[in-house]
This record gives sequence, structure tokens and C-alpha cells, in this order.
Amino acid sequence: MWTGGPFLLQILLSGKPQSAMIALDAARFHHSPKVLNLLREHDITPILILEGCISLIQVIDISVNKPLKQIIQDELDTVMEMMGQQALDTLDDVTESAITKRRIFMT
Repeated sequence: MWTGGPFLLQILLSGKPQSAMIALDAARFHHSPKVLNLLREHDITPILILEGCISLIQVIDISVNKPLKQIIQDELDTVMEMMGQQALDTLDDVTESAITKRRIFMT
């Protein structure tokens, strides 16, 4: 799983082992021993983006990932309209978080 933002916080706070990967820029605090140890303890693999390369990755993110995410979101919205609450109810045993349910359903 490639992740970041609020979902990463959910992984850290859940206490449940869940392999993940996170992309971090080369800011000094991102690769401090404290941060790296915390990630290692939670089976999260950091990918450090070299200084000066963020702009190269942002182009890919905007030109490829953004349209792909929009297509997936549109398809998910269509399925959710068709299945409604029934789709989310089938995931109750996984977690109580609606955001997490949507992510699980989408994948």
C-alpha cells in the first residue's frame, strides 16, 4: 500500500500491523532516527525523494495519478449509488471508519 496523510495516522494509531509505504521529501526531520524507528516499528517503508526531484514527481502525480484517481472516484460513486448503504454494511466487520470502508471498497 502506498499511503500518506490521515490514512498513515490511522495506521500508526490502530496498533495493528499493516505494511505500508510512504514517500517523504529529503527534509532533515523526515529521516531522523526517531521518525525512521517509528516507521520501522509499524512496518512502514519510507521512500526518500532526493532533493531537487520533487518537481519531477509532481508532474507525474498531476498528469497520471490525478486523472486515474478521478476515474476511480467516478466509478466508485456509480457503484455506491447502485449499492448504497448495503455496500458499506458488508464491511462492518473490517472497521467502523466510513473513510476506511470507502478505501477498502475502492481497492
